Amino acid sequence: MGGVERVHRSPKPTWGTRAGLALAFAVALMARSLGLEQVFLDDGSVVFAAGDAYYHARRALFGAAHFPSILQLDHCINWPDGANVPHPPGYTWVVGSLARFLASEPLARPAVLAWTPVVFGALTVFPIYWLGKRLGGRAAGLGGAFLYAILPIAITYSIVGNPDHHAAAALFGACLVWLTAEFLDPECRGARLFSVALGLAITRSIVQAHRGRIQCS
Repeated sequence: MGGVERVHRSPKPTWGTRAGLALAFAVALMARSLGLEQVFLDDGSVVFAAGDAYYHARRALFGAAHFPSILQLDHCINWPDGANVPHPPGYTWVVGSLARFLASEPLARPAVLAWTPVVFGALTVFPIYWLGKRLGGRAAGLGGAFLYAILPIAITYSIVGNPDHHAAAALFGACLVWLTAEFLDPECRGARLFSVALGLAITRSIVQAHRGRIQCS
């Protein structure tokens, strides 16, 4: 089994397990929504976290306004010639698309971006539960889900108003680890296809990032 111990699992989760997982998801949402009054001001403006969050927001809003294009050459950096953006476009394209389709008004799109890390962070409890359930049973899965829901560093990087890529990276990574564990089970064939797809997506992102660094050098 490639080092992954199989645990007896019933085919369907119990109502108690579902309730516990729903509670972990709700706790994760609430913990990441703390301080929202400092993000959504009375005048309707949205204040993002200091640092990279603003640039991710700029690029995502550009993508939302020019869908399906994404900002690759930015004239606001390396003025006046501009420079190629070194970050892979996948994450920004996804959040920009969400902002476009969830908010028809451009002025409402920053609010969507502010909430995306909260949702990504809360969704991460599900692959963590599935991984814990795979390795140690339902109790281990629920324990891991609750630990992640209240983990301070995880909350910091997926707090409302911080549309950086960290929350999405944690969700993506948790799915990858879970699917890797599933892949090691010869009885779980469907997970292999997802694992291969995730691997190809990671490879593509690495190649794009490498090309961007070369172009910027």
